[in-house]
Amino acid sequence: MSYNSSTEANCVCSEDIKKDEESNFDLVLKEKWMEAQKNEVFRYILNIQDSKILEGKYHFLVQLNIDRGYKRRSPESIISMNQPFNEKDFNFIKLVSEEQIMNLNNTDKDDIIAINASPIEYCHSLLLPQRCKQLPQLVTKHSLVKAVELFSLSLSSYIRVAFNSLCAFASVNHLHWHLYYLKWRMLLEYIIQVGIGLGAVLKQPRDNGILQPIAYFSRKLKLTESKKKAFHLECLVIKEAILYWQHCLIGRNFTVLSFSLIIFEALLFMIINNYLHKS
Repeated sequence: MSYNSSTEANCVCSEDIKKDEESNFDLVLKEKWMEAQKNEVFRYILNIQDSKILEGKYHFLVQLNIDRGYKRRSPESIISMNQPFNEKDFNFIKLVSEEQIMNLNNTDKDDIIAINASPIEYCHSLLLPQRCKQLPQLVTKHSLVKAVELFSLSLSSYIRVAFNSLCAFASVNHLHWHLYYLKWRMLLEYIIQVGIGLGAVLKQPRDNGILQPIAYFSRKLKLTESKKKAFHLECLVIKEAILYWQHCLIGRNFTVLSFSLIIFEALLFMIINNYLHKS
């Protein structure tokens, strides 16, 4: 299935895709990105010609983007993860004004968002933190904070912020993060990492509100359990952790924290199903 960026829709969508929301940040970013495309600032018009989901439990999404392979800027020669910044190579100080689409509350334009002239997805842009300091492609505290701030500015469920380091497909050795929208649920949004054991942490709030670990629980999976799906194991570890710490929990209100959306969706389904049976 082909995809052109002007459609504002991805080439594939997961079956449980939901209607997306937009904040002012999302609207401005999309408007500026499409305006740059209209003004032919990009090296090519995004055109994903085909896509597929790879077989296997991880459901990796692969896309055919021929233009990026042939029309993108030649990658910088990267030989070390600690390679210093080189002002003679291409860097984001050299961006023309038409590529710079958003200034993040700086009069000196040191933190900006620019288009990625060789996009891989809809609204593919670059977060360029402390651009004028000419930092190499290594995560800094400031850049990480800026990346998190972008998440808080967006209401979209499909905004993605990604970092590719040196020797891991970074093509420019100048600090940057990737920003784009992808209407496909990522692996970490619906699956837990299944290994050889179960584990949980018991925490209690300190006076300042920060949760402090006070006990740990873990055990090795049985052979039959290791073949179970992630949903089963997530439920199993919650049940066993509560039983293990029942002497601390009986008579108290407590909260179960899970990184898996599967649990939330299952509980929501049970609540709705129970309501329908009663009505």
